[in-house]
Amino acid sequence: MDADIYRGRRVRLLVVLVASVAIVLAMWAYAASLDHWGDARTVIFTVGGLLFPVIALGALVLLIADLLGMRRA
Repeated sequence: MDADIYRGRRVRLLVVLVASVAIVLAMWAYAASLDHWGDARTVIFTVGGLLFPVIALGALVLLIADLLGMRRA
C-alpha cells in the first residue's frame, strides 16, 4: 500500500513540476511576442517569474527526497 501512495505522490509532483515549467515557458513566449510591455512586465517578471520557478524547485526537491527515501526502504 505504501508503494501506491508514494507512486501517486510522485506523479502529482511530476505534474506540478511540468506544469510550472510550462507556465514559465509560456509566459516568456508571451513576453517575447509583446511590442509594448506596459504593466505586463511587472506580472511576468516579478510575480510569475519568481512564483512558478519556486514552486517547480519545491516540487523537484520533494520528488528527489521521495525517490531517495524509496531507495533506502
